[in-house]
Amino acid sequence: MPDTNFYLCYENTPNQSEEFLLHKFWMLEDGTKYKFKYNICELQGILGFKNARYVSNFVKTNCFISSNATTHNCDYCKKKFCARNRSEFIKFVKSPPRFCENCYEIQINAIALEKIDLLEASEYLSSPDFIIQDLSYLEQISLLIMLSELDITHGKASVFIQDELNLTGVYEFDIDLLSALLRKNAIYYIDEKDYDPPTLVQEINFYEIQYGQYLYPHVLHALTLQQQKFKKPGVYFSTPANFNNLDEVKDYLFEQINNAELTLFDVEKMSEFIITSLVDKAYQLVNEVKYRHNISVEMKMKLDTVITRLVNNYSLSVAYSMLDYQAMRVSAQYNATPYMPSYVKDKLLAKLVEEHMSKLETYNNIPYVKKLPFHILSSRIEDFVSYYIFAGQLSWSSLSGDEIIEKWLNSPTIKLIE
Repeated sequence: MPDTNFYLCYENTPNQSEEFLLHKFWMLEDGTKYKFKYNICELQGILGFKNARYVSNFVKTNCFISSNATTHNCDYCKKKFCARNRSEFIKFVKSPPRFCENCYEIQINAIALEKIDLLEASEYLSSPDFIIQDLSYLEQISLLIMLSELDITHGKASVFIQDELNLTGVYEFDIDLLSALLRKNAIYYIDEKDYDPPTLVQEINFYEIQYGQYLYPHVLHALTLQQQKFKKPGVYFSTPANFNNLDEVKDYLFEQINNAELTLFDVEKMSEFIITSLVDKAYQLVNEVKYRHNISVEMKMKLDTVITRLVNNYSLSVAYSMLDYQAMRVSAQYNATPYMPSYVKDKLLAKLVEEHMSKLETYNNIPYVKKLPFHILSSRIEDFVSYYIFAGQLSWSSLSGDEIIEKWLNSPTIKLIE
C-alpha cells in the first residue's frame, strides 16, 4: 500500500502466496485514497479460489486494516478502528466514526435512558390528584360499576358512549354523577381536538425507529413501556396515591360500600336518585298508554305532582296498571264528549289517576298490577343495589319508592351518622 496512516495487520502469519494476495487485495492506485488497484476477480487465481466471494472471505478472516492516526481511535475507549473489507475501508476513510461499535451501543442506550427519565417526569404521564375519600356514596357506587363493567385497562384510554352507560337510567342524573367524578378527578378526559403530542414523545418515536437495532432488550422494553403510558385522547380512570392499580381501587370501593356511613346529604341524594329514576320510568309508561289509547296528556307541573306521588306510594307494576286503566277511561270520555275542550282533555289523565289513588287510600283497596313493557329497563345502579345491597332482589318494579328507600336504609351495609 502507499505511504498513508493505514497499515495492514495479519491475524495469523501468512505464507508467501497468502501474503501476496492480501497485499494486492488492499493495494490502492497511486495518488488515490480509496480506489483499489485490482478488481477482486483478478485475484482469485492466486490461491485457486473459485470466485471473488471466496477471496473476500479469506481476507476478512486473515487480516484487517487499521490506522496510526488518533482520529481513527474510538473517542470513548480509545480502541483503534479497523476494516475487514473494502466497503468498510472506504467508509473508514471518507467519514471516520467517533465510537467503536460497542461504545456506540453504550451511547445510544445511555441517550435512550435519559429520554425515558425525561418522559417519566413529564406531565403527560401524570394523572390529576384524586382523593378517593372525597367521593359521596352514590359516586362510589357509580365509579365501582364503571370500573367493573366497562372495558378498562390501567393507564390506557377508555372509550364509551354516555347513552350506553345507563348508570341511573336518567340522562340528567348520569350527567351529574359523571360531572362529579370529573370534578373530583376520579376520571379525566383528553379531547381529540386538544391532543398535541409533546416534542419529546415524537423524538422518542423517531429515536426508536432510527436506533432500535442498537438498543438493549431491557432499554427497548422500558422505552416501549413509557410510550404506552403516554396519555392519548380518551377517558382515563385515576389511581389515587397509595393505590398500585385499579383493582385495588375496586376492592377499596366495594369495602366502603358494604360498610357505608351515610350522612343526611347521602340519604337525600339517594332518595332523590330513587324517585327521579322511578318518575322517569313512569313518564315512559305515560307515553306508552298515551299512544296506545290515542289521548293527549299535558306534561306539566300537575302531572309531575301526580306521577311523583304515584311512584312514592306504588310500585311501577301498579303504576302501569293504573295509568293504562285510566288512559282507557280518558279515551272513553273523549268518545262520549266529542267537543271536550283541549285544556280539559290534556289534564284528564292526571285528574283520574289522582282520584283513583285517593280512592285506593280511602278504602284501603288492593291495586292491580300489570307487567311492564320490555323497553322499561333497569339501570346499572339498580342492578348493583338489588344484588349486593338488597341481597338478590331481581328488580325494583315490585316496590314503591318509599319501600325502596326504606329497604336500602335498613340494609346491613348501611350505618346512618348525624
